[in-house]
Amino acid sequence: MVSNPTDADMAPSQLVGDLISAHASLGREQQLAPVPAQLFAIRSVPAIAPGETAELRCEVQLPLNRVIPLERGQARFLVPLLRLAHVAADGTWQRLVLTVGTESESGVAPLRLDTGSQTFGQLGARVVESSRHMPLDPVRATG
Repeated sequence: MVSNPTDADMAPSQLVGDLISAHASLGREQQLAPVPAQLFAIRSVPAIAPGETAELRCEVQLPLNRVIPLERGQARFLVPLLRLAHVAADGTWQRLVLTVGTESESGVAPLRLDTGSQTFGQLGARVVESSRHMPLDPVRATG
């Protein structure tokens, strides 16, 4: 969902993003502070009138060769991070990072990779709050 909380029309814009594996071998900023130039175009966002909201549907995939499993004992887990940026027509942008997993009582749980071939049921997502507080670096943003 993309909302326009202002009193002016929101010009058409772009949604960019990707899906990565959270892992200790990757730096915190690398995982949680991507700039739009590092992400892929997902879809266009139509113009939105003041006070209106647009529902966007899209698909993002994590290639198997990019999966970096977490290991705990004999168990292997995947913690997907959905990294998104909404890029306005004037080039300004807002970032959102979510962790994706199976829904549980405490939020979302990592995906088990060591239990054989399976289909994951209802997936959920939770905002990674610390990603909201990472600075938006305009120099890095321009590539």
